[in-house]
Amino acid sequence: MTEDQDSQRHLAHKPLYLMQRSIDIAEARKIPTYIMRDFHTPSSGPPAGNPPGPHILQKIGEEGVRQLLRLHYNHLLKSSIAHMFPTEPDAVEFAAQKNADFFIQLMGGTPHFSTKHGPPRMRARHMPFEITDRAKDVWLDCFFRAMDDLPFPEEDREEFKAFLVSFAGWMVNSAKDSV
Repeated sequence: MTEDQDSQRHLAHKPLYLMQRSIDIAEARKIPTYIMRDFHTPSSGPPAGNPPGPHILQKIGEEGVRQLLRLHYNHLLKSSIAHMFPTEPDAVEFAAQKNADFFIQLMGGTPHFSTKHGPPRMRARHMPFEITDRAKDVWLDCFFRAMDDLPFPEEDREEFKAFLVSFAGWMVNSAKDSV
């Protein structure tokens, strides 16, 4: 491993609040790390295609998106990857609302996410969590079940699911159980 690769690997393990400001490599090495593992970059690269269109947001509305994400979290908390998510009711609601803000903004709605939390940078935000192919599949299954729980527009399901599959694939950062 080259020194540059080692430096990037070291920086990737820092808490996100430390990654939100510029620091040099020497300073970064002084900060204790809390995770030491190699990060996997999916061969598929960043999400391909377009995000779900604004027509979906127009049909289900912001409250529909918020309900979708609440249902998603309800399924996640009963899944084999529940340990990756908060369990306190207030923390679960905050996470669901934060994710709803992201999806509302993604579909052309009010930029709640960026206003409250800064640029999305979703892959970087998820680096502290070991996300495997198996975890991605469970996350997707929970999302698809949440879509089934709502009157999600049938004609828009494939578009939304295609984005979710591509997006979730980009969040995978561990090759531990990858094929």
